[in-house]
Parts: sequence; C-alpha cells; structure tokens
Amino acid sequence: MQITFQSPIGPHGKGISFILGVDVLSSRERLNEVMDNIAFVARRQDAFEQLRLDQNSLFANRKLIVQVKDKRAALVVDRDRMAAEMRARAVPIVVSNRRHRIEAAPQAAPHDISMLASLERDIKDKDEKIFEIEGLIVGCEERIPFWKAILRGEEPLDLDEFATPMAAE
Repeated sequence: MQITFQSPIGPHGKGISFILGVDVLSSRERLNEVMDNIAFVARRQDAFEQLRLDQNSLFANRKLIVQVKDKRAALVVDRDRMAAEMRARAVPIVVSNRRHRIEAAPQAAPHDISMLASLERDIKDKDEKIFEIEGLIVGCEERIPFWKAILRGEEPLDLDEFATPMAAE
C-alpha cells in the first residue's frame, strides 16, 4: 500500500511530504512504527524552523524593549520638566471686590495642559508596548527549550514540563 504523509514546517507555508510503500499485510504495530518515525522527522524539521524564528524574535525583542524603555524614560523626564515649568509659570487668579479678596489656585495655560496630557498618553502607550514585548519575550523563552528538546530527539509530549514555575508572591 502507498502512504502519503504531509506536514507543515514552520509558520510560513513550508511543508514536507513523504510517500512510502508499506506491505499491505503489515501489522498495526509496524504501521504505527512507520507513521511514528515519519511524524518524528516532520516534528523535528518543524522544530528547527520554529527554533530559528523564536531565537531571532527573542534577540530582536530584547533589543527593542531596551529602545522602548529608553524612549519611555525620556518621555517621563520631559513630562516632569514640563510639569515643573507649568507650576512655575502658573498665575493665581485673584477675584476681589471692595470687601473681599479671593485667591484661587494657580491655573496653567490650556496649551500646557494639553501638552502634558499628550505626554501622559505617550507614556501610557510605551507602557503598553513594553508589556506586549515582555509577553513576546516570555513566549519565546518558554518555547525554545521545547524546540531544542525535539531537536535532541526527545519526545516532549507535555508542554507543562518546560514551563517556568511562577515565583511565589
């Protein structure tokens, strides 16, 4: 009998196909052994592609997170400087009549308030980007040992054995 086995290799549309002949009278054990060997080879090829992608992603995201954190730090410095300048320029509002003089809290210019709010939004955006990149890094760090185990010829059937235990809180 002829057996055709196809398997994807990596996420970019690559694939591998096997066509083999097996004796029709082969036992189930023999057929399972043949199919297990083919599946192992396909998983190993996929692991090679996935490992390369995860290692490249890990390297790039570790570089990127440093850049984003630096930009965030610069935004915080700008925000703090602007806030200090606004406090220094703020003018108290004084309302008086013949009997009373009321002094309200100093008011910043609307343009300054708008600029400060814009900086706050930019900082929040960087915080979200940092959170996202950290998630990508953790994902790669958790998958890489799994791919390496497959490349070593191991058959890790349970992804939980590669998960890093969470630190006690």
